[in-house]
Amino acid sequence: MLKEEFEDMFRRHYGPMMGLARTMLNDDEEAADAVSDVLARVWQGADSVPADGARAWLLACVRHACINRLHHLSNTARVRRRLLPETSSLTVDAEVDTRRRYDRLRALVEGLSEPHRDIIRMKYDRRMTYRQMAAALGISEAAVYKRLSNALAQLKKALDHDNE
Repeated sequence: MLKEEFEDMFRRHYGPMMGLARTMLNDDEEAADAVSDVLARVWQGADSVPADGARAWLLACVRHACINRLHHLSNTARVRRRLLPETSSLTVDAEVDTRRRYDRLRALVEGLSEPHRDIIRMKYDRRMTYRQMAAALGISEAAVYKRLSNALAQLKKALDHDNE
């Protein structure tokens, strides 16, 4: 895509793309990031915009980017809830403790064997499905499930040991 074509597409479609992202995410910064991700993929040539129906295609891409962000935010919230102490209001000490726990979890993930570390990253950092992980690793979905279960069990055991 030529620079002029990209600029024209940007001028015509940026407003509706941002409107959709803001509506879905209720956060201007997250919305801007989602739209920027879509536009970056187009500019880098990873995605090509169809000649007819560009607006619909771009809005569909933004919708998918927003859904992925919401899914990631949901996963992050679940992890934080599991790591948070049993209190209804966070204090500075609780925030420090939460950060310590998160850092500890990251260190434990780094300490896993490479296959287990990779499967954790694929699932939680890249948000890949079992099918996608199986294809990327060249193994069955059952093997992905078993490897992920083993990695999570190792992390749980280490975290439980820390809490003793």
